[in-house]
Amino acid sequence: MKLHADSSTTQTIRGHGPGWISVESGGQMTRYTHSLVLGSRGLCREWNDPTEIGHFDDLQAAHFAWLAQTEAGRPELILFGSGSRLRFPRPPWLRALADLRIGVETMDTAAACRTYNILAGEGRHVVAALLLETPAPPLARRVEPAPPLLAHIRTRQSGRRACNTPSGARSSRFRSKITPSSRAIRGHSCRTRRTRRAFA
Repeated sequence: MKLHADSSTTQTIRGHGPGWISVESGGQMTRYTHSLVLGSRGLCREWNDPTEIGHFDDLQAAHFAWLAQTEAGRPELILFGSGSRLRFPRPPWLRALADLRIGVETMDTAAACRTYNILAGEGRHVVAALLLETPAPPLARRVEPAPPLLAHIRTRQSGRRACNTPSGARSSRFRSKITPSSRAIRGHSCRTRRTRRAFA
């Protein structure tokens, strides 16, 4: 998303997206892919003190205490961009800022970028602490090798034979229809026809 400030400032956020922010400073555009602290009076530093921040769960009270000790001095307001969705920091994390009477407004990172541009365009002394979340690596998928065509055909044929009646059972069933009694009946009928022909 592209953003435009109301007036020319030292640093302006010109665009942002998942995992990146584009900042214009002195006519030069820079793209950042890590959590960033941006001030309307020239502050622009990676937010990695005391440790790097790639997810909301990486935040500690020391990260917010560091904001109170930056070279930006004491800003009127700190805008905390909590990432892709709104998540509020724990109250103990903000104790160092509260002791200095520095207000903190929490919103998602996209909203914090827009708000920073508006306040900076008005000439306000504001600092934006923007959390850029590291995208999770894609899950590895295991691909099973396809079975050979001949083996696949044999598997289907064996499955069909298992579902149907065995061939041996079918042949014995058909043979059971021809019994000795049926043979005798057939022989009697043949003799009867011959006798009738003799008398005719």
